[in-house]
Amino acid sequence: MLIRVYNKFLIMPKSPQYQTTKSKDQVLNQTRDLSINIRISQNQRDLIDRAATLQGKSRSEFMLESAHQRAQDVLLDRCFFDIDAERFQQFMDRLDAPVMPNDNLRQLLTTKAPWD
Repeated sequence: MLIRVYNKFLIMPKSPQYQTTKSKDQVLNQTRDLSINIRISQNQRDLIDRAATLQGKSRSEFMLESAHQRAQDVLLDRCFFDIDAERFQQFMDRLDAPVMPNDNLRQLLTTKAPWD
C-alpha cells in the first residue's frame, strides 16, 4: 500500500510480506550461467578496453561491474524505506510540521550562492 511519494522516495509502512533483496555480495558471487550480447562501435570498444586495462580487469569484468553499478544507481534513485507504522507516523509528522527558524537556516537562505 503506497502512502505518499516525495521526490521519488517511496515511503511505506513495514509489511510482513516484504522480502529483503539479496546483498551485493550474494548477487556478485552467484554462478554466471547467462550471457548478454550487445553490438558496439569500434570506438566504444576501444574506450572500454582502455578503461578495463587501467583497472586491471577484463572487458567482460569491467562491463559487468559498470552495468551492475549503474543499475544500482538508477534503482537507488527510487529508494524504498521499510519502516513500522509508528516510525512512519513520526516521519510524516516531521514532514508536516512547520519549519523552526534557526540561525543556520537564516544564514543559508540569505547567503548569495557562489554561482550568482
